[in-house]
Amino acid sequence: MVILMLLIMAVTYGVNFFLFRYLNKRPKIDVVERLSMLLGVNMSVLFSMGSYCLSGNC
Repeated sequence: MVILMLLIMAVTYGVNFFLFRYLNKRPKIDVVERLSMLLGVNMSVLFSMGSYCLSGNC
């Protein structure tokens, strides 16, 4: 269980790291669009973790 939690944290922060790098290379982006991308990535990871645990594999 601890390994699963560490894996999910690593994926979440890793994706956020690459998303920040991608967003910094774009010339101009609105704050709302930036927040929607970040929250969308985090919610997708949390949803996939919840689905995995609800399926009985956790």
